[in-house]
Amino acid sequence: MKRRYTISDNEPHQSKLSHTATATGVRANRLASNDPKMPRLSAPHHSSHSLGPQRIEVATTTPAEGRTKRSVAIKDPPASSSRPSNRTGASSSVAKASSSSSASATVTQTSKAKSKSDIRSPEYQKRAMQCIIDYLRDSSYGQVTRQMLRGLTLRNFQNMFKHLHHHMVPSYQYVREKFEDEYIDVLRSLRYPYCDQLSPRSLHSIGAPHLFPTFLSLLHWFVTMCKIYDHEMSRIEKEEEEEKGGPTDMNDLFYAYTVTTYNEFMNGADEFTETDAKLKSVFEELNEQYRQEIRRLQEVRQRQIKEEEEIQKRKETVKRLEEGLREMKEDMIKYKEFCDDKRRRIAKYTDLNERLKEALDAKMREIQTTEQEYDDVLARFKEMDLSPEQVAGMANEQVELEKKSLSNKERISELEQEYKSREIQMQQMREDIQKDMHEYNSEATEAGLIPSTAPNANGKDYRFIFNPEGRTLEEMSSVDWENDLLPHLQNLQNQYSQALQQASEKLRATRDRYAEIKNSIPAEEESLRQLQEQLEHETRSFEELKASIAKEMDDSLRELNQRENAAKQARNQAKKEVLSLKSQEEDARIKYEETVARTQEQVQKIRSDVKKVANMITELTESKKELLSKENMDKLFKLPVS
Repeated sequence: MKRRYTISDNEPHQSKLSHTATATGVRANRLASNDPKMPRLSAPHHSSHSLGPQRIEVATTTPAEGRTKRSVAIKDPPASSSRPSNRTGASSSVAKASSSSSASATVTQTSKAKSKSDIRSPEYQKRAMQCIIDYLRDSSYGQVTRQMLRGLTLRNFQNMFKHLHHHMVPSYQYVREKFEDEYIDVLRSLRYPYCDQLSPRSLHSIGAPHLFPTFLSLLHWFVTMCKIYDHEMSRIEKEEEEEKGGPTDMNDLFYAYTVTTYNEFMNGADEFTETDAKLKSVFEELNEQYRQEIRRLQEVRQRQIKEEEEIQKRKETVKRLEEGLREMKEDMIKYKEFCDDKRRRIAKYTDLNERLKEALDAKMREIQTTEQEYDDVLARFKEMDLSPEQVAGMANEQVELEKKSLSNKERISELEQEYKSREIQMQQMREDIQKDMHEYNSEATEAGLIPSTAPNANGKDYRFIFNPEGRTLEEMSSVDWENDLLPHLQNLQNQYSQALQQASEKLRATRDRYAEIKNSIPAEEESLRQLQEQLEHETRSFEELKASIAKEMDDSLRELNQRENAAKQARNQAKKEVLSLKSQEEDARIKYEETVARTQEQVQKIRSDVKKVANMITELTESKKELLSKENMDKLFKLPVS
């Protein structure tokens, strides 16, 4: 904000120049005070039985208007006479101009619109606590932490409440013995919208979960009002600084000093000690303000450097966290792959277990069937009347059958081993076929056979998909190799052979052309050398011409600068002569006015003298007439009678 300063004398010269200076905004009736023009807070005194309307008055002093007041009044609801007021000083509400009354009403309506769920939400409480901590720190309250606000006590709440209240109303005094008996009246005077929800007894359990959000929102509202107060006070200060008039920069200050000293000189002063002292005091005040601003900016710079260092540390922490997060994501991907593999294995083993269970059930059914058959055979055997020889023969037959069974089991084991080996070979062949399939598909894609829209596909899809469940070649492959793909590849081979033959002929022609160009290179190099020599010669000529032009330009610029300097000197001399002529003209005008005034005085004097002479002549004429009258002559020349 620019501060306006004025240097003037106490007895301005009564001339048109002083009127012109006043018309252009230069005050000629005072010197600006050296004390900073800060707004003064005041409030009317009320009786001890009523809080009365709130008012903040900002008193300012102007050179011609004396003392004026800016005030913003907020009427309180009528208080009962049975409730005594507790303040001996003046209570003030938030300082606001009329233009900001709508903003205050909006804030009040917004506060009333806030529901209990809002003030109890963690997001609102976190934002409110940060706002309170920042403002109390900036307003020199002291250190406040989130833990202090979460464990809010009556003592801490009372200190914060009084600090914020005295910030807006410094003259207020708490006179009641207990704070809880007075704070509700203070809030009513400040038009707090939720006074009905507060009571003196609620302060004793301020940290309770059902009361903490209410008092936290109260402090947040108080901080918001203090911010509005600070904003309005700074705006009022700015408006008053703009209303003071006077010069706003050094040029205006120099102009005011010149006009003031000129007026003093015209009044007969040869030295300007008082004006110089006033100018010195103005410069000292400006210097002190600049020093304070420099110190403030240095403190701000130190805070910004510390904040930047903290931000850099936070950035490093964020980088480490991001790196850890990236590694964690990679580990999560690996872990998901591991889990998918385990799930596939579990599904595989579950299927195997189910198949084994089915096989086991089948074997158990076979055993039961065999046991049933054995019981049937044993029953039939008992029913048969066999001799011991028949039994021995049957036993021998059983032994031979068991031997055959053993040999059959061995053969079955060999066949199972052979089946397993062939199955392994088949699996290997399938893997080879899968690998060849991928190679074929990739090469076919490069050759333009896949997809069907490729240039060499002719609208057909030659993608090879292997079906391991098929039993014939047609069922295993999605491509008809003999009837479709091989003839198509033969046609492509013939086409590419022809294209290769044509390319070979073009390459042969290109080689012949290359040989011709190679043979013509020496002649071209010779011509290029000649052109380079010519270019160097032209370059030297251009450099010489450039140097001469640069020299001429330097001479022209030097001459032009000399002419400009001469023109500037002529303009300055003309300005000086104009100022001198204006000063002489003003002196001549003033002398002319004085001469006219003296001439008029002499004319008046001569007129009065002429009037006196005319009167004397008239009196003499009348006296002469009277003396020469007949009666007088008779009396004068009357002879005595003998």
